[in-house]
Parts: sequence; C-alpha cells; structure tokens
Amino acid sequence: MKFDTVKQNLEARGYAVQVFSTGKEAADYLDAAIDKTSVGFGGSATLEALGLYERLGTHNQTVWHWKWEDKDAARQEAQAAGVYLTSVNALAETGELVNIDGAGNRVASTLFGHKKVYFVIGRNKLVPTVGNEDVEPFLDWLESFSQKSGIKYTISISEDAAKASDGVKKYF
Repeated sequence: MKFDTVKQNLEARGYAVQVFSTGKEAADYLDAAIDKTSVGFGGSATLEALGLYERLGTHNQTVWHWKWEDKDAARQEAQAAGVYLTSVNALAETGELVNIDGAGNRVASTLFGHKKVYFVIGRNKLVPTVGNEDVEPFLDWLESFSQKSGIKYTISISEDAAKASDGVKKYF
C-alpha cells in the first residue's frame, strides 16, 4: 500500500497531511507545533507510545482520561481544549477514517469544538478500503469484547469528516 496515495486522498478530502519516517519525527513536529494551549487527548496507544502527554505537558495544559483519576472529568475537560490529539482504528487507502469509541468522547471531539484536531496515525492502521472484508475483523473483535465486558460501543465510519456538512455518515 502506498502512503503517497493515502496522503493524496486525505488532502482531496480537505485534510492537511504531514508524513514522517519515524514516530520520533512525528512527536518532534507536534511538540513544536502545539505550544502554550490546552490539549485534550483521546484514548490511543499510538499517542501513549510516542510519549506525547508528558512531552506536551511541559509547555501546555494537557488532559487525558488515561492519566487522570476522574475519567469523566478528564473527558469533559478534553472536549473543551483548544487542540485535540487522537488516532483512528483504521485508515483506508481511499481516505476514509474508521473509529471505534467506547464513551463517544473521541469521535465527538474529532467533529466539533476544537480549534485544531490532529489524527496521529501509524502505518499499522492502513487498510485498502473500508469494505466489509477490511472492517470485519474489527467488528468481530468488538462484538466479542463488548459481550465479555458489557461495554456498548459506537462505531463510525467517516466518509468525509473534514467537511462539517457531511460529518459521520454511517453508524454500525
């Protein structure tokens, strides 16, 4: 899968895209680009692996429900932040974003309320399309996990979340 194609398709949908060779390069870019503001974090192993909460916390007000004792208060405060960082569960080569969200805070924050939203997406999240054969493994895992944990999930597939008039078009 060519990441240049993904970049072109995202840009055609209205996204500004930066591509980095390493996670460190991406973290360095974000550390320089985000300064003296409030930063909310959506649950993401990618953001955790990059150490962005701690790094950005040295010169920003950061809030993340993974790091706060009061998870609900953190989610509320993160939704009011000037900048929001998150990832996706999958990114199609065609430019569609797939998000699976337990509480809804991550999906909501990507669509409304922030001056700037950054999707930090590793190459491991790339899939050819968001057709059933590409998304089915996510849905199978989610159904199994949901039954075991009792947590209800919202799944959204954004055909063009960059355009506010379109928003999230499909829910499963």
